[in-house]
Amino acid sequence: MLLPRILTALVLIACSVLIIFFTSPLVFFAIVAVFVAWLAWEWAGIVELNSVLQRLGILVLCLSLYLVFSLMIGQMEVLLVLSAVWWLMALFLLVLYPRGTDIWFNNKSITISMGVMTILPASQSLNFLHDNFQAGAIILLYVLALVWIADSAAYFSGRALGKKKLAAAISPKKTVEGLAGGMVFSLVYAAICGVFFHFSLSNWFCFVMISVVAALFSVVGDLFISMLKRCAGVKDSGKLLPGHGGIFDRLDGVCAAIPVFTLGLLMMSILKVSS
Repeated sequence: MLLPRILTALVLIACSVLIIFFTSPLVFFAIVAVFVAWLAWEWAGIVELNSVLQRLGILVLCLSLYLVFSLMIGQMEVLLVLSAVWWLMALFLLVLYPRGTDIWFNNKSITISMGVMTILPASQSLNFLHDNFQAGAIILLYVLALVWIADSAAYFSGRALGKKKLAAAISPKKTVEGLAGGMVFSLVYAAICGVFFHFSLSNWFCFVMISVVAALFSVVGDLFISMLKRCAGVKDSGKLLPGHGGIFDRLDGVCAAIPVFTLGLLMMSILKVSS
C-alpha cells in the first residue's frame, strides 16, 4: 500500500512543478477550473448528494462562482477574510464533534455552502499567487510543499513518537506528537526558505509565522474532510488516485492552508519576493 502512495505522490509533485512553472496564466486558470469541477464532484459524494443531477448541480455552481469571482478584480481580500472565518468555524465544528452533526450534515444548503467556501477561496488563491506575485510560481510551489512537509512530518513523527490522540473520534491515527513534529518541520522549512527569499528580518519573521499558521490550518482542513467522511460513512473521497483515494484526500490541507497563507501575505504587506 505504501509503494502506490509514494509513486502517486511523485507523479503528482512532478505534474505540479510542470504546471506551476511552465504554463501561462490562462492555461493555469483553465487547469485550476478542472480541479474546481473535480473537487465539486467529490464534495457532492462526501455530503451524500449522490445522484448525477445533484453532483452536476454543485459542479456548475462552483465553476460559475469560480468564473464570476475571477472577474471581480479587487475582491480578493474580502474572499480571503471570509475563508479565514469559515475555517475558524470548521475548527469549532471539529471541537464539537460529534455533537451537532445531525443538524448541519443533514442540511444540504449548509453542506453545499461549506463546499463553496472550501473550494472557491482555495482556487482563487492558487491563481492569485501564481499571477500576482513577483516570483509567484516559486511562492506557490513553496506553500504547496509546506503543506506536504507538514503532513508527511506529522505522519512519520506520529508513527515514531505518537501516544496521545489528537482527535480520536475523527482520525484515530493522528496524534499530538505527530502534530508537533509537523509544525517543527514546517517552522524549519519556512525559516530556511525565508532566508533564501532575501526578506528583511521583520518580514522574515512574519513570513515564518504566516507559514506556521497556514500549516496549522492545513491540519484543520485535513481533519474537517475526515469528519465529513465519517459522517457519510465513506473511507475516501474518490478512487482515482492509486493509494490515495480521491483528489480531496490529497488537497484537503491545501484547501485550508493556501487561502490563509495568501491572506497573511496581503495583511503583512510582503508581496514582493526577491527572485
